[in-house]
Amino acid sequence: MTIVLITNLYPTEINEKKSKALHSFVQEWGDTEEVFVLKPLYLPQEFMLLKKGLFNMNNIRGQYMPIIKLPKKNIFLYPNIDKYLKRNSINPDVIISHMPVNHFIAYRYALQKRLPLIVGVHMSDIRLLQDSHEKKRLKLIKIYKYATKIACRSNAIYNEFVSLLPDLKAKAFIAFSGVNQDRIIKEEAFERKLERFQHRKLIHFITVAQLIKLKNIDSIIQALALLPEEIEWKYTIVGGGKERKSLESLSLGLNLQKRIRFTGEVEHSRVFDYLRDADVFIMPSAPETFGLSYLEAMASGLIVIGAKKWGVDGIIQDKENGFLVEAKVISDLEKTLEYIIELKDKNKLRNTFYNSFKTVLDYTQKRAAQNYLIEIRKACF
Repeated sequence: MTIVLITNLYPTEINEKKSKALHSFVQEWGDTEEVFVLKPLYLPQEFMLLKKGLFNMNNIRGQYMPIIKLPKKNIFLYPNIDKYLKRNSINPDVIISHMPVNHFIAYRYALQKRLPLIVGVHMSDIRLLQDSHEKKRLKLIKIYKYATKIACRSNAIYNEFVSLLPDLKAKAFIAFSGVNQDRIIKEEAFERKLERFQHRKLIHFITVAQLIKLKNIDSIIQALALLPEEIEWKYTIVGGGKERKSLESLSLGLNLQKRIRFTGEVEHSRVFDYLRDADVFIMPSAPETFGLSYLEAMASGLIVIGAKKWGVDGIIQDKENGFLVEAKVISDLEKTLEYIIELKDKNKLRNTFYNSFKTVLDYTQKRAAQNYLIEIRKACF
């Protein structure tokens, strides 16, 4: 089977900060199927990135595909992708598209060639369905109706999509991301983490994220400021972004600068060093598709706090294998932090750690990619 994936989220040598999840899907699919990636570049904004036509990432071939966006207008001049595929001797059996702007390209080609189409639904799709003007929204719905399968990137997105378009429920499935199996610490290491947490003198909180508003890191800092003075804690914020200065100012204003550390951008491999030194991962971000950081934190033996109805909700079951709070509700987060800190019941604590461990074993890259591939095969056959 030959799979053509159309997405600007796929990481290449010109941009390594794109979706690690899509990359892991494709790498796993490539073990048994032929996969070719078409990566749109939007001109003139990304003109400097258009250095060459072809790329090869870990034996997955692909081609950059320029798309002209008219300045100051939300109008795109879409290319005919047939020439790109013929040039590379690609005869697809199925077309997969991620991100709304790419759905239009994929739909036109799939319709022309009478091919099965799978669309990956992210939070950007949901926002367009909710907020877009009527013409664009109806065009998007037309694509979803044509699609053979609809891959919702989290449980929350699946629920939202089905509530908006209930007639398409039968086509929709959840395409979770997965964590690298090698990153999951061994069971004996979980035991040591549990032991350390039970006898801690200081609790170490951590967030790994791009520092943007939807991550709600300001809410975390404000919730930490409400904790009783006798509780000893520190908070590490791993990542960079445009909100860093305002978050540093907030920390200073609350006199927490000695307890909060900003690392800035770090190499992905180094993220796990920070995670394994921490106790509790906090990221009640909303709106959010799904953050692989949650799974990486669980794989590192941390208790995880996420946001209700977003991203990790559906993987995390509140007070079972982690905790869920109302996004931006500082009092809810503060109560949850106190609950975790003051949790004296060793059985409850052990159950939370081990339920988290068991959960992450079900969300590996290989399993996530295989589950997605099963749906692709259903679409084709």
